[in-house]
Amino acid sequence: MIEHRKRVFCPSAAGSVALAVLTLGTCCGQGTSPKFEVASLKRVTYSGAIERLETTPGSVRCTCRLTVLVRQAYHLDVYQLVGQPSWFSREFYQLAAKLREGATKDDIRAMLGQLLGERLHLAVHWENRETPVYALVIGKGGLKLKRPGEPGSVGVSRPRFALAGDGHMHYEAVVPLANLAGGLNGLVDRRVVDETRTEGKFEIVLDATVLQKPPPFLAGGPEPDPALPADGPTPDSAPSIFSAIQKLGLKLEPVKRPLKYLVIDGVDRDPTEN
Repeated sequence: MIEHRKRVFCPSAAGSVALAVLTLGTCCGQGTSPKFEVASLKRVTYSGAIERLETTPGSVRCTCRLTVLVRQAYHLDVYQLVGQPSWFSREFYQLAAKLREGATKDDIRAMLGQLLGERLHLAVHWENRETPVYALVIGKGGLKLKRPGEPGSVGVSRPRFALAGDGHMHYEAVVPLANLAGGLNGLVDRRVVDETRTEGKFEIVLDATVLQKPPPFLAGGPEPDPALPADGPTPDSAPSIFSAIQKLGLKLEPVKRPLKYLVIDGVDRDPTEN
């Protein structure tokens, strides 16, 4: 089932996209939407490794692909952006903007969405699409994880994540199972959704061979190059991610679920003049 919504140009002040029939001038709360005091957006050549939005008390800066800017503006997970043109993940843009005093994260998202609509004529709409995913569920034998301080807990002190060149991954943390599901996105070939219906935090130690390399921008780095192969070698030193999850008393179950996507209706490659 596909649910079509009216296209809009900017996020609401609450951080999600306003879905009512709105005009650009009134879409982000009452009155006009928040705007950067001064903003420069231009297409540039860039060969650096870091793509992240850098925010200081008075400014926002970024040299990154448009994918990063749109995800920031609309507060998207990696999988949620669809319909972008072929150049979308190749072209780099340099953003330098001045913030008003007291601007919040939600204000910045709204300002960024407004800027993309104004300078690049970005037009989008939301759709709910039935999508193949993995549901993270409790296995038949029950959950085998320990809560911090319980007998048999290993005493995980801080979150750790490492991925070797041979595809071997080590992960440990004390987190809710919903966080584990989120962390598995990019490590398997489908989106992972939490359906364990289990509250609280657990000690999780996971050694596995991953199907594909995780998007490094999840840790603040750049997006993966689409020209590079996603699949790596599968060493025998660690179980597959599916087997490793089962050892925790969990299971990745292939199902279909309605997921929310932001669809690009139109966008210019070159910004209008600053």
